[in-house]
Amino acid sequence: MKKIVAILIGLSFIFLSSGLSSAEVGFSDKVPFPEGYRNWHYLKSMVIQEGHPLYSIVPGLHHIYLNEIAYKHFRSGSKREYPQGSIMVFELFDVETGKNSITTTKTKAVLVKQRDPRFAQTGGWGWELFVMPTKERAVMDVDRQCANCHFRSEETHDTVWQKWEAVKEIVE
Repeated sequence: MKKIVAILIGLSFIFLSSGLSSAEVGFSDKVPFPEGYRNWHYLKSMVIQEGHPLYSIVPGLHHIYLNEIAYKHFRSGSKREYPQGSIMVFELFDVETGKNSITTTKTKAVLVKQRDPRFAQTGGWGWELFVMPTKERAVMDVDRQCANCHFRSEETHDTVWQKWEAVKEIVE
């Protein structure tokens, strides 16, 4: 046992003195891209049009998906914080309008919100916006670009705007 502890301490020292970042050895303080999110629980869709407060940020049509952890909590109506591992996805589309229809053409961006203790500075939530199709990260200042709006609204519960009662007829 003492030998294992000594090895771990030695490896820690080598890592810390090597100058490697945590990302270079497989750890990250960034929200990962949510592969397979379209197979998660679909929550709702919405078209944000000119005149809506979010139009300058996320204009157009979007779908919202929740992973199993977030969905169970959301559906329960609990007033407690979302559990660790909760992930929410906001998929934003480019659209074409014409002939009395709105058609999605491609995914423009994928916005992700993840509950994880790594993000204690922003209330336990990490945020990221992936520009598609390259998945380039676009959030530069999570406090200003994401958390600020989510935390200041009195309409949110644990930074989530939507309530189960508003969507249960769509989802069930």
